[in-house]
Amino acid sequence: MSFQRLTSQINDLSEQVEALILASNEELCPSLLAQRLTLLEELDFLMKKDKSMSENYHDFLLSIQIRDSKAVELINVSQNEIISDGSHQKKRTQALNIYQKFSE
Repeated sequence: MSFQRLTSQINDLSEQVEALILASNEELCPSLLAQRLTLLEELDFLMKKDKSMSENYHDFLLSIQIRDSKAVELINVSQNEIISDGSHQKKRTQALNIYQKFSE
């Protein structure tokens, strides 16, 4: 496969993962990330055989790293929201339990 085709497929998978994260639908991400990793490994193998695109390869990897950093930030925000919601839910449940004890 060519450099352009591999990078295009990797970008497509990255976009799909980012869209899933934004939609709070992270459970499908691992399989897409595994596919992306396979393509990245294939690209790495290709670049070891053909050094002519090494600058483009380096730039591409940096762009992926930047995208991944943003995706991790989104996941951390989502995780913090879930933890916060769980904490609020626990407090509500405790308050209801206390209220029920006094109303009996």
